[in-house]
Amino acid sequence: MRIKIAAAFAAVAIVGVSAGAAYATTSTDTLYDNLNESTQGADPYSDFVFGPLAASFSTGSTAVTLGTVSVLLQQDHADPPGDYATVSLLADDNTAPGALIATLGTVDDGQLNSPPTAYSFSGGEQLAADTRYWIEISGTDTSVGGWNFEGDSSGVGVAGEYFSNFNGVSANSNGAYQMDVTAEAATISAAPEPSTWLLMMAGIGAAGLWLRRAKASSGALAAVG
Repeated sequence: MRIKIAAAFAAVAIVGVSAGAAYATTSTDTLYDNLNESTQGADPYSDFVFGPLAASFSTGSTAVTLGTVSVLLQQDHADPPGDYATVSLLADDNTAPGALIATLGTVDDGQLNSPPTAYSFSGGEQLAADTRYWIEISGTDTSVGGWNFEGDSSGVGVAGEYFSNFNGVSANSNGAYQMDVTAEAATISAAPEPSTWLLMMAGIGAAGLWLRRAKASSGALAAVG
C-alpha cells in the first residue's frame, strides 16, 4: 500500500513539473517571401561586376529569432574553379545595408545551376521588433552567380522594402530580389500560470510529506526490533 501511495504522490509531482514545461512552444512566421514569383532575370553578384547585392526585410511588433533564409540563385555562364558567394545578415543604416551581424553561409559556384535554384541557410540570430535588416550576397571577383529578381512585389513583406546594388538603393517595386525569410516567435509564455505553480507545489509537498512519514515509520520499526 505504501508503495502505491508513493507512486501516486510522485506522479502528481511529475505532472506539475511537466505542466510548467508545456508552456514553452514556438511557431514559424514568414517575414518576407517572393521566392516562388515569376523570375524576370538575375543580377550578377560578383564584386568585380555588380555586387555586392542586398535585399531588406522587416520584423513585426515583437522580437523574434531568425529562422531560415532562402535565396534564389542561378549560374550565368561557365564557372572558373574556386569561386563562391557569401550570404550575410546585415543591420540597417538609414535604409541602406549597414554593419555585418552574422555570416549565414556560402554557395560555391560549382553548386549553381542554369535554372534558378533556392539555397537555404539557418539563422538563430535575435532580431529586434519593428526593425529593418538586410540579406547581402557578396561574390568573389570572378564569381558567375546571379541573384534572381521579380517585378510583382506582392509577396509577404515585399512591398515597402528595398534592394541594393552598385546603382544604390531602390524600392522593391523596381525589381525585388527573390528570397524567403522566416522567424521563430514564441506563441505561449514559458512562465507557468498560477494554477500550474499550485499543482507543482502540491505534488512536491505531498511527496516530501510521505518521505518524512516513511522515514519516521522505519525508525520506529527499527527501535521495536
